[in-house]
Amino acid sequence: MKIFLIILFFLIVHDGYSQETKKIILSEFTSSINSSDVIDDNTKNRIGYGIGIFHAFEPSKNINLLLGLEFNHLSQFKYYMYDGHLASVNDITYNFNVLSFRFFPRFQLGERTKVFIEIGPQIDFGLYSNYHGTHKYLITSSYQFETQKESGSILYGANPYACGGIGISRKFSLFSIFIKSEYKIGLTKTYDMLEIKHRYIYFTLGLRRNKAVKG
Repeated sequence: MKIFLIILFFLIVHDGYSQETKKIILSEFTSSINSSDVIDDNTKNRIGYGIGIFHAFEPSKNINLLLGLEFNHLSQFKYYMYDGHLASVNDITYNFNVLSFRFFPRFQLGERTKVFIEIGPQIDFGLYSNYHGTHKYLITSSYQFETQKESGSILYGANPYACGGIGISRKFSLFSIFIKSEYKIGLTKTYDMLEIKHRYIYFTLGLRRNKAVKG
């Protein structure tokens, strides 16, 4: 993960320096909500949230590149997860806190009002992930099930995503406001008793700086 942070810092500094300004330019700031989109009989989708910072290369052109980082909180609810012979965990809420590294092209059309499409990869790095639910197990001496509340941490690791989105922006004098929706599909799964698939819908509100501030 340190390599990605170094690359991000270098590219932002390199593109942000000129003869008129010596400041690092972060050109986009985003706030988002997300919902898991796993369709099966064992999953109830939950709402999460996120924030992000990005740098756009040649943002005024119809095709430009964006590089940035996001913090995302993701969540899913599982009705049942196997936990060994004659035991299970029920009504489990999984929470994933991740740092997302993104690098993708944006294709846009328009002048003051622009419609754009984004498509590209994302890599998530787990910061801290946990769960809480009800542990149900069989007492062999009496052949009765007992339950107790249970919580703990799980390993999220690194997870690559395929992402695509569409949005619209409106330009003002010094900044633009944009909204977009995205769909993100995780290419690997998290394993905790059973596999957990990662598919999420994002709705994002963002602010883009149109001009660099001179120092």
